[in-house]
Amino acid sequence: MARQASRGLILALALAGAKTALAGTISIQLQAFPTEAVADGRSSIAVTLIVRNSDGSNVPDGTQVLVSSTLGSFRQNIVQTTSGIARAVLVAGNIPGTAKITASLVQNQSSPSTLEVELVSDRSKLSSANDYIDISSSGSLEYTYAKRIVTASGKNHGVRFEFRDRLLVADDLQYIYDAQVVRAKNASLKFGKKTINFSELFLDLRTQTGYGITEVDYFPIDRIRYGLHQFFFERYIPLDDKYEPSTKSRRIATVVVTRNGMELPKEKVPDDVFDFNKIRIGIIPVKEDEVKLERDEDYETVRITAKRMTVVSRREIQFQHATFYVGESKVFSQPLYRLDTLGMRDEFPTEQFVSFNNNQIAVNYPYYFSLERQQSRAIRFTTGQSYGRSFTANRGVFFTYEQTWNRANGDGNFQYSGIGRDDFDLGVRQFLKFDDNTTASFAIDSPRAKSLISTGTYSHYQPGLQTSVTGTAQRSLDGTHDNDRQDYYLVLEKDPVKMGKLPWNLFYGLNATYSQSVTGSGNGVGARLRFLSHPFFVDRSHATVTAGLTFSQYSGTNVATPFATTANVSYAKSFGTRFTSVLTYDYARDGVTERAIGLHRLSSQLNYYDRKFYSSIFAAQSLGLDRLSFFADASYRIADLWRVGYQYTLNRYSGSSYIDYDIVLAYRLSTNKPEFGFMFSQQTKRVGFVVLGMSAN
Repeated sequence: MARQASRGLILALALAGAKTALAGTISIQLQAFPTEAVADGRSSIAVTLIVRNSDGSNVPDGTQVLVSSTLGSFRQNIVQTTSGIARAVLVAGNIPGTAKITASLVQNQSSPSTLEVELVSDRSKLSSANDYIDISSSGSLEYTYAKRIVTASGKNHGVRFEFRDRLLVADDLQYIYDAQVVRAKNASLKFGKKTINFSELFLDLRTQTGYGITEVDYFPIDRIRYGLHQFFFERYIPLDDKYEPSTKSRRIATVVVTRNGMELPKEKVPDDVFDFNKIRIGIIPVKEDEVKLERDEDYETVRITAKRMTVVSRREIQFQHATFYVGESKVFSQPLYRLDTLGMRDEFPTEQFVSFNNNQIAVNYPYYFSLERQQSRAIRFTTGQSYGRSFTANRGVFFTYEQTWNRANGDGNFQYSGIGRDDFDLGVRQFLKFDDNTTASFAIDSPRAKSLISTGTYSHYQPGLQTSVTGTAQRSLDGTHDNDRQDYYLVLEKDPVKMGKLPWNLFYGLNATYSQSVTGSGNGVGARLRFLSHPFFVDRSHATVTAGLTFSQYSGTNVATPFATTANVSYAKSFGTRFTSVLTYDYARDGVTERAIGLHRLSSQLNYYDRKFYSSIFAAQSLGLDRLSFFADASYRIADLWRVGYQYTLNRYSGSSYIDYDIVLAYRLSTNKPEFGFMFSQQTKRVGFVVLGMSAN
């Protein structure tokens, strides 16, 4: 087996060194700050677009990039680059969910790039600098990559789980990253001066409430109901070592855990609330030997073990003394490792470091000087990165200095990209929380230190009124001001008004705009009326519909559309656990969005997954405008060691199209090794070699 692996590595190196006959391509890298916002029709996210030629050099100034999103809308749908960088501002829509951002050149000379950001339903669900979790264990501690689940086990309360002002110690624990829930067995929960012991515990970290099974001698007995996980109160007599009744009795009950303590439940507790999740297949792991048994049954389980893990604001996980495993095979170790949980999910984690991409070696290696929750510093080396929906890689070589910080009043980062290059970029991001009702953020880039591209937001809530201000500015520092521009937006909106028994809320307020560029200026002031429905079920399968409608009236000079109207309807339905679908209809008559997506747009996102087959389809069709996006990804495992994959991309706008498809035949040298594959690309018209890591299906 080792000989086979050596031959594969020699072949990979030989192919990586071969000259590639790639056509000149342009890559678009997308970055968002912040990475989430409230779906309130006014909050915004700054999206930075880094646009480079295939050799890593900047594209010409003024290169036009078209951006769009499945949720929300952009202030400008076509933005222009300055020293390879452009900035677009996404304004959240009325509907919460995952917004899929798509960016492509107007003339479609390159593969489109995509990025996902979260739009949450209310401010309480936003991550903050204080949202961190520290997990350590005297026994086992591991993160299952595909399911994003942390499982820990340690004897005599050897597992330590710290979040906000609470400390949880337990023998066995499982943390579900996406759902933000934790389950524990033989646990003690400490908060303030209180300590409560539980034989079993479930907590939702978003609300800091849950359920537990504990002694309740001090509760009054008002009712008794027997049955597993369904009782309000149960009385039993514990047994001694000789299995004879003891003279001492205890009272055990399932209780509701609140922010300040606990109380008896007033309704039925779900039967499975304390059950640990399955990692993949097989048994539900609780003890360390059971976790190992499950991995033996599923050789594709990719996991990261560590001495300590820190989850920072649900954006990243920091590992101290990280070791990567596939099944029981150790493949990599790092003293310090940072996993960007908003980035890749399906690839093998170590592909962030070294991989082969269409006959070209790709490196993305960070060297950490420090890695802590409050601050981290690193130098990153990258080359051969692929940012769009293509295996074609950018051949630029970059060294980047990165520094991040996380404080009680906000978080941010500084980046010096392209050290030693003429086309370097300096960037600063900062989020500030002045109090529970006031926040601000800004993102500033200075490409080549010859211009400034800045975006800032300010939000303040006082009882009955929400104020939001957004500003963007671009200014040259070298004396040429042809691309200078500034735009400012103000929204004042009252708290929602319930519309009787209808499932709608009404928002009303005022808005104002101001813009200035070398071609002229404009301003407008007007009224704003917004309707938002509650998500409501439309059938017994729990399919939901959410809708929003906004009217804006402006008066002023050079106003694009004095009376603007936007509307959205979203339909979400799951067919069992394997197939999910989201269908969306968008209407926009605002003088801006309609130019990019048309007056009407239909979009859909479909996902299917089982043990052998995976597929994901995204489609967006504008009505009345020549705009179509269709992205399809599929993978089918034809045998334990063989897999075939397919990726199709179609992007069309205003008579210009980009079409590409890739077919991959992948082979795993053994059941616990990464995949080697051969692929055919329609764009390059040639067969290439790739290393794909471990696939999720």
